[in-house]
Amino acid sequence: MKKSNHDEIQEQVKLTLEAFHQDEPPEMDPWFYDRLKNRIEHEDNHDSPSIEAWWSRVLKPGMLIGLVALNLIMMIWIAIPNETSSTGRSDYIENLSSQYGLNYADTYLLSEEGE
Repeated sequence: MKKSNHDEIQEQVKLTLEAFHQDEPPEMDPWFYDRLKNRIEHEDNHDSPSIEAWWSRVLKPGMLIGLVALNLIMMIWIAIPNETSSTGRSDYIENLSSQYGLNYADTYLLSEEGE
């Protein structure tokens, strides 16, 4: 049994080696050279600057710097107390009290201290 497997393997090796010594070249796809030429041209064009190159080299760092600057500006704007709102409210209460003839005790109920 072992001998028959050995003979089959030898026969397959012999057929394979004979296939290499044939004069006929294997058939080639008729579009092989066109595809090869297109691939080479595509690789040559790939070296030219494109949208992806601009995005990765210029726009990404620029947008990152812009976002960091925007974050810093927003943090500063939020951190600084806005005093115009309190004076605006007191101006509103003074205008309201003068328009309707309210006294100080009545305006105290409208101010933030009364709440």
